[in-house]
Amino acid sequence: MLRFSKLLCLLVAASICLFSCPGTSARPLKSSRATSARSAFLRQLVNPESRQNLGVAYFIELNRAGKLYKTNNKCKFRSGDQIRFHVFANADAYVYIIMRQGTKGTKSVLFPLAETGTDNLVKRGRDCIVPTESALQFDENPGVENVGLLLSRQKIAPELVLNYPANLIAYVPSIQVAKRKLPGRTKMSVERAPGGSLLQRQPAKKSGRLELDLVGKNYRGRQLWRTASAALRESNMVVVVKEGAGAVAVDFALIHEP
Repeated sequence: MLRFSKLLCLLVAASICLFSCPGTSARPLKSSRATSARSAFLRQLVNPESRQNLGVAYFIELNRAGKLYKTNNKCKFRSGDQIRFHVFANADAYVYIIMRQGTKGTKSVLFPLAETGTDNLVKRGRDCIVPTESALQFDENPGVENVGLLLSRQKIAPELVLNYPANLIAYVPSIQVAKRKLPGRTKMSVERAPGGSLLQRQPAKKSGRLELDLVGKNYRGRQLWRTASAALRESNMVVVVKEGAGAVAVDFALIHEP
């Protein structure tokens, strides 16, 4: 079961850079679905005044015994592991982390919350790390943790977040779960890491947090499209886009081993 844990590594995580382990260079998906999801995400990103769609791109930052990794739900997690999410939205939105069903059958909103942070506004194209005030830690009860991310341009009441319609949620399959049909008007891509689901992150040579923002350096138009597209093709990045002005929701199973 996932529970809250104040990060002992906040100062370390505040000065990290990203690198691939030997032999684990990023390899983008070649499918039309992946291209379609990225293109839809980028259309809204470069046209912030429009409301064509709402998209979320994310990866999981894993802290395992003090070492940081970039991963997704293909990873097998262990008791004591701590995780946070790097969330990139293609429009200003509010993000929610939901425990759909834990190993003890629990169901709750994990973020925003007093223990994990209350500011859940994510800015367009920025690297937003959530929860903001603590990590989510796997306890001593192994099993499957069903977790979800929900993004909306408007704030949503906690009871509505917990009971968001299942038919509107995109599901990212793990190794153990077969693929499911995506909801209508929804596109998704998952970038794979050829060398495995873990890419290590280590301290930067200089102080200051690594900026992974998609809209940095005042890029606009085609230049913004190219640079953001390259970032979305990085290993272990998941992109989910819902056409229209409504919310976008994604669920995934986290395999928790002892």
